Amino acid sequence: MKIIYQLSMINKLCFFLKDNLSLLIMFFGAGLLFISNIVAKSSLAEEDFYIWNVLLTISTLSFSFCLLGSEQLFVRQGKLKGEFYDIELVVCNLMVVSCVLFTVLSYFLFSGYLFDIKLDFYVVLITLPVSLIVFFYHFYRMVGLFNISQLINNIWKMLLIPFLYLYIHEYLLALNVVLFASLALSLLVISYFYFRLPFKIRFIKRDKSKKKLFLLFLSYSFSLLVITFISMYDRLVVDYMNIDKTIFSNYVYLFTLLIFPFNLIATYFGFKEAKQIKHGVNRNAYIRKSLLYSLIVLFLFVIWFILLSIFEAVINFELQVKYIVPVAFLVFIKVFYSMQSAFVGIKAQAGFIFYSNLASLVMLFAFLAFFVFLDMEFVFYNLVWLSFLVYLSRAAIYFTFLWRTLDD
Repeated sequence: MKIIYQLSMINKLCFFLKDNLSLLIMFFGAGLLFISNIVAKSSLAEEDFYIWNVLLTISTLSFSFCLLGSEQLFVRQGKLKGEFYDIELVVCNLMVVSCVLFTVLSYFLFSGYLFDIKLDFYVVLITLPVSLIVFFYHFYRMVGLFNISQLINNIWKMLLIPFLYLYIHEYLLALNVVLFASLALSLLVISYFYFRLPFKIRFIKRDKSKKKLFLLFLSYSFSLLVITFISMYDRLVVDYMNIDKTIFSNYVYLFTLLIFPFNLIATYFGFKEAKQIKHGVNRNAYIRKSLLYSLIVLFLFVIWFILLSIFEAVINFELQVKYIVPVAFLVFIKVFYSMQSAFVGIKAQAGFIFYSNLASLVMLFAFLAFFVFLDMEFVFYNLVWLSFLVYLSRAAIYFTFLWRTLDD
């Protein structure tokens, strides 16, 4: 009986690991990025560590906005038929144009205008691979291959440490090459999957109004611009307000330690719900699930903060106890918001998406103006509270839409 019980437990564990492998892949990628930041903090000179954090900031921006929101049309308008994912040709054209526009814009913004370094052509070498990674991430997500989609989205993080090691030991001449090489090798992995797996993309023409699609694209683009700005404004403010590059580097490092892992978890929950939402969900069940996920992640954050405090010598940074309260609130509301955002992204019309994001942008600037009026410092503690207020307002708007749209 004991052997049978043990086999039963092993089978349950194997089933759990198989069912949640995509989550484990995401955690593994986040863990390696976390370790690479610790290695960079302890091994790089101050100037190089600033460049490292700027590169990570640019990659974060690129993964968020490289297709200007057109990938949401790819998710919303595509239909899986057998082994083919049918998508209108006009949607793919919009994605290509969006990629080119973002690359050109990035070239000018990150060639000395934003941040105190000039990356020049390296910006192009970052944004183009990222665009392909994002495209195939969504493709494999929508055909139900969640493990493959997460692997594609995280493989570059797994390659950062070996390339960073090569730079530290002077086998690579430029720190910029570390990120580019990681992204470029990711494309080889994508090519392998696309030619080996049966699922393919099929371009079709439909009699739908191109004007309606374009208006929806503009709404998604504006929505993504707003959420990207909300996600990145703090780094821009810290870099602009402080001459000392160390302050910016320490801010990004602290953000990576405390908030980044839980941003990924929040995104993952939204990622997993998108396909289910298309098939229909119950309002009360969805709200309960949103609250449950938020509470679970809040509990994980508390444990994470305690572990980081214990191992301060390893992370090479002294955490302040006062950080735990605002970050806990922010982590909770981000998970809840991510669940509501997944529903809005699938079900909302262009008008609602546009006006809800316009309201969020107005509230962000209102909160910023309020902070300036109170003469508050733009430090990590205050900026986390500011971000919480912004995400709370967005979550309230999206929750109202969900409540009015779904039945009990």
